[in-house]
Amino acid sequence: MNPSAIPIRTPTRLADLPIAVRAESPDGTLSETWRKTLVDESTDHAVFYVQFAPGEQGEPHWHPSDTLYVFERGSLIVEGEATYRAGEIRFVNGGFAYGAEVGGPEGCTFIFISLGPYGRFDPDVDPAPAGRWDEPQPTP
Repeated sequence: MNPSAIPIRTPTRLADLPIAVRAESPDGTLSETWRKTLVDESTDHAVFYVQFAPGEQGEPHWHPSDTLYVFERGSLIVEGEATYRAGEIRFVNGGFAYGAEVGGPEGCTFIFISLGPYGRFDPDVDPAPAGRWDEPQPTP
């Protein structure tokens, strides 16, 4: 989605924005997991409105920039971390790979904000410069 497709300085309902990416269920049907693009990552920035279906699992990955999640509904379980719930935020340092994200029993909805250039990398292909959730971390 081109960011100019979102009206500038005009109230826009998140519900009215088109779904940019939708997950496919194992049986080939469309999942209730989707992403709406609020700021196009081709600008080197990214803001997404995301929904995870109950039990939907994302692959481990990392981003080059710090990221912020603002949870609106439900819960998200992150391997090696806590369970995040509606009304909470999650901050992740850029370059740190985190484990699978799984939609809680009721699924979840959140806004994802990249605080710098956006990218998404598989830690098994592109090693994360700041470490991984499944390896011992140095003590400060």
